[in-house]
Amino acid sequence: MLTTDAEILTNGVDFLPELINAKTLMVPIEAMHMHIDCCAREMNCSRSHYLSSVSRWAAPSAIIEPFTDVIKSLHKKLESYLNQSIKLTKTNVICKNEYACDAIPFHQDIAYHTNPKEYYSFTCWLSLSTITIQDGPLLCVPESSTGVIEPAVDFWGIDFIDQKALDKNFIEKVVSYPCNIGDAVLFSAYIWHGSPQSQTKHDRYALVTRWLIEEDVPLH
Repeated sequence: MLTTDAEILTNGVDFLPELINAKTLMVPIEAMHMHIDCCAREMNCSRSHYLSSVSRWAAPSAIIEPFTDVIKSLHKKLESYLNQSIKLTKTNVICKNEYACDAIPFHQDIAYHTNPKEYYSFTCWLSLSTITIQDGPLLCVPESSTGVIEPAVDFWGIDFIDQKALDKNFIEKVVSYPCNIGDAVLFSAYIWHGSPQSQTKHDRYALVTRWLIEEDVPLH
């Protein structure tokens, strides 16, 4: 379990406004967009067509490289905030856009940790866009990190129905996290989370880093 001295200890999720100064992010964000445009040119297609096929980039990637110093800063800030030694295990940039605007069903990341080498304690979800309630912001269920770990399911399967989204008692506990650039949401690998469909279909980006608290041990 995630064990820290921070707010995330008690409810499994914490919102940190302006964890990274928005002005600090302007240059790497601009470089990210330039690299996306470059990828589109290499594919001999428009940026729009490129984003119709790609909405997530994993390190190592030219899309993520501009954020190298930001990730180093995150490491220091998070260790100080959590009062724990942590190790980066995975980095993604994700984009919700007009082609990838659907709801992300509620799930627990821990349920998908089939390889112990891929285990991580928590996610830091850093907003690279201004995200309104209409843009399909991140949703988390505080205090759900202490509940049962339910089996992993293929929620992209044709017959899948998000039963959590239909559960009134569950939905009443959901907290939405609209963000400004530089705001961050920390959440345990055990937390139930997802996102609603984007009503605006605006491009909205996030730098998603996953961290292992070095004294943590997977439960399965």
